[in-house]
Amino acid sequence: MLNDGEFGGLYHAGDVADLREKLLWALENLGELKEKATAGRKHVQTANDWDDIAEQTEHVYQQALEN
Repeated sequence: MLNDGEFGGLYHAGDVADLREKLLWALENLGELKEKATAGRKHVQTANDWDDIAEQTEHVYQQALEN
């Protein structure tokens, strides 16, 4: 689950004012945004077992081909 502000910013779908606010913040805080992106990338790399994900994906494909 993503938390707003943890690794970047989320906006409410369809809310143009909220999107504008988040984009303006990003433009004014490029250094902080880069730090959040780096932290997010590291989180994905360490919080996931990619071998397990690959095996699960292969299993799904095999089931799809059997049907």
